[in-house]
Amino acid sequence: MKQRDWLRVARFAAYCCQDRALALKLWQVPPCWLQGGADVIDDILESDRPDHRGLRRAAALVKRLEENGLSRYEPDPVGALENSDIGRIIRSPRRPARAASWRS
Repeated sequence: MKQRDWLRVARFAAYCCQDRALALKLWQVPPCWLQGGADVIDDILESDRPDHRGLRRAAALVKRLEENGLSRYEPDPVGALENSDIGRIIRSPRRPARAASWRS
């Protein structure tokens, strides 16, 4: 029972953070509310039904987060993706030095 309460509180905290970070409207869905695996996310992305609740936007964020090894519960999903991109650039091996110019 304690574990279940902790999980409920953790999901609510993720929702509160994502709501603020993404400036969601009252009817929009945050990424942390989407349940299911990659097949569910792909189904949402491929759907042609009207999307008044922002399910496709949330699904697109979940897909990008998980592709970058991040969680759908990130407090600031866009910020986490930006930091992930910067980190990847910083951690990438240096490019080899350019060959000497023909003018040398």
